[in-house]
Amino acid sequence: MYIRNIVKGAAIALSMAAFSSFAPAALAQGLQPPDSDALTAGYQLIQFDLMECQAIAPKQSANGQGLVNSNILKLSAKLCGAAGEYKPKLEKIAKENDFELPNKLPFYLTARYTALIRNQGSDLGSRYLQDQISSHEDALAVFQLEAETGKNAQVKAAAAEVIPTVQANLALLKAELAKH
Repeated sequence: MYIRNIVKGAAIALSMAAFSSFAPAALAQGLQPPDSDALTAGYQLIQFDLMECQAIAPKQSANGQGLVNSNILKLSAKLCGAAGEYKPKLEKIAKENDFELPNKLPFYLTARYTALIRNQGSDLGSRYLQDQISSHEDALAVFQLEAETGKNAQVKAAAAEVIPTVQANLALLKAELAKH
């Protein structure tokens, strides 16, 4: 038990160290709130989603069984594909507006990611789905607010463009969670 706690503590320390190499974003040069806030939050949520997809990649339990079922892995691949396509769009907008995106996750996302990777038990798939539902609900709120109140045309248009994808993915996540 004592050794297991040491190993878990080391895993948390290593995951936190991975984030410590990221520097916080500089102040916006060309963007102001709410646009800078939406761009920052959206980018951080995408980073979080991509990290969690890697965390649940096919894992095996001690008895050789997969920890995450194939339906969740397929859904994860779809979500990460969408996030991977959208991330460069946000990076391009940031660059065009002289805005430095953060390369550090906020504490609440770091804590959620750490909890997911720390406990790789049989409920990993369900916990992944719950995390993704939460992050997609957050992203939806951020992008809807930006689409309604944004000042920068590029950021506002990008937010409006991604809303249907986030909504569709959120529905898929909720439907998959209902099966578990």
